[in-house]
Amino acid sequence: MAERTPINVNVPGRVDTSHVVKLARDNYEQWDLQISLILKSAKVWGYVSGTILKPLGAGTSEREIAWMAKDYYAQAIMVPTLDAVFFSSSKKFS
Repeated sequence: MAERTPINVNVPGRVDTSHVVKLARDNYEQWDLQISLILKSAKVWGYVSGTILKPLGAGTSEREIAWMAKDYYAQAIMVPTLDAVFFSSSKKFS
């Protein structure tokens, strides 16, 4: 197996979501407004909305790796804002 050279992807630091309401069954509109503004300011909204599509391939090109890093960053922003009711052992973010 060939050695892979690390690829530097510019992903900003941690985003503070402590002021965002946790998404529950009755507050989607408020959560949506707050989280969409945060994702847009972090420049990852397109990864969540689907306007920036994942490049096709085996996940090894620089473009694919950069896309995955931004997608994981968006997930890392969103997950702490979800109420525990949305998690179960059968669900997985990918």
